[in-house]
Amino acid sequence: MYWKEVPIQVQASDDKGTVSVPLDDRFQEAADALAMMDGSAGTDQYLMAWEWGDYVC
Repeated sequence: MYWKEVPIQVQASDDKGTVSVPLDDRFQEAADALAMMDGSAGTDQYLMAWEWGDYVC
């Protein structure tokens, strides 16, 4: 899971199910700091920026 380009959580699946694991708190803190800087904290824009996506290098 990403907030904009900041990874927040990873997810893995197999035939037994899906597991989601949050990354270290510093990733969430970085996303929150960026949201404060761009003015989206506490807005619908902030919520709409969350998405699951594949890792891209």
